[in-house]
Amino acid sequence: MGDLFFQTVKRVEKINAQYRDFLDNGKTERECIDTIVNTIEKSGYRELESLIKEGTALKTG
Repeated sequence: MGDLFFQTVKRVEKINAQYRDFLDNGKTERECIDTIVNTIEKSGYRELESLIKEGTALKTG
């Protein structure tokens, strides 16, 4: 089996671990939403309402 196979297996295992963590942390709808919001905020997401209130210039795309 090649190196690509083992890299793929590692990546799948990582995704599976993240999914298990999500299921463990999100027992209710509210906990799921909190987990999702925390994850996307760590990735740089900002709410449109807060950007508008701050007067941040927005661009399309």
